[in-house]
Amino acid sequence: MIKRVSQILSSSPERAHRILCHLLFWPIPLSLCLQDADVYLLILHRIGEPLRVEGFPALLTSGWTCAISLLAILLISFLRILLSQKPALISLACALLPFQAVLNLHTITGQDASHGMRLYLIFALLYVSAHQPPLEVRQLRMIRRYGVGVLSVFFLAGALGKLTPSYCSGEVFSAIFLHDDRYPVFTWLQDTFEADTLSQIMQGFSLGTIVVEAIAATCVLWRSQRLAQAFLLSVVLSMLVLLHPARFDVMAIPMLCLVAASFVADAALRRPDAVSESIRWSPA
Repeated sequence: MIKRVSQILSSSPERAHRILCHLLFWPIPLSLCLQDADVYLLILHRIGEPLRVEGFPALLTSGWTCAISLLAILLISFLRILLSQKPALISLACALLPFQAVLNLHTITGQDASHGMRLYLIFALLYVSAHQPPLEVRQLRMIRRYGVGVLSVFFLAGALGKLTPSYCSGEVFSAIFLHDDRYPVFTWLQDTFEADTLSQIMQGFSLGTIVVEAIAATCVLWRSQRLAQAFLLSVVLSMLVLLHPARFDVMAIPMLCLVAASFVADAALRRPDAVSESIRWSPA
């Protein structure tokens, strides 16, 4: 099936370009709509009682600022349904950027990595929408590397951040997952195993997570991009299954779409004219 999809994308550069635009745009409003209700309640609370934080301007602590940015992104998404022309898409992507930047820096949502993923999607969307199909080889290579590179950096930060005694011993993961009934897998483990065995399982899970994230961080250096894409896809899906239905769902959507965009760019590189162009671009 993957080979068939690759053939379809490689035979139609315009379709590949259109799919890339959809993959990079729609995860932004979709993941925002799936955000935890607690975030929206906090925004409403801050509208009535804004919290001043030292070092942050009032603009980035007011609930009004956050609410307006969220509504603006949803309005831009509605306009995307009505306007499909290339100039309109570039304008909409440019309009998304400042509002998403506000959400990244705001005190209510600034610690949520999902906003960072959405910002990476906007950067890629600006790049893709600024070029007419068919995309050149260097542009397709940039998109293919971009999706893998962003996730590699994300997992590198995750692996380095977990190199602490509390993480390596499993204490942090035990505190997060074993006392919250939102994680069915860990709830089953807690109901099935004794405390000593459960402690060893959580320690193994913590160490395994660090190892997998460290390997994922090297994907951008792999010679086979298809293998890197497949590995990153399996890691994100595994995390989605283990952590469902908690907040990782919100972040997994942009991550999966970045991998998918990398795959689409890789498939488009396999069209005949791209192969011949690749030969011309190859260093002497």
